[in-house]
Amino acid sequence: MIFLSHNAKDKPRFIEVKCVAKVEDGHRFFLSDNEHQTSISAEHGEGYYFYLVFFDGKGKPAELLAVPADHLYKSAEMLPSSYEVRFDRTDLQ
Repeated sequence: MIFLSHNAKDKPRFIEVKCVAKVEDGHRFFLSDNEHQTSISAEHGEGYYFYLVFFDGKGKPAELLAVPADHLYKSAEMLPSSYEVRFDRTDLQ
């Protein structure tokens, strides 16, 4: 879900909130292909921000970092991910 906000100059800001996990060589969050495509689109790209939520050792939100998507993409590594689709076959009949 994208939240629409505006900066001080009344330019639209599209906000994607992501929970960040610590991994051995840095931090990570998951991004769908749809979210990625929206974040680089002509309509949203310039004002698309990730609001990254970092947690303390007790699992409580401890810090929020607002980062423009285009800035993050310049220094981040993007690895493919996939969906695990689970269903009950009887629901399909």
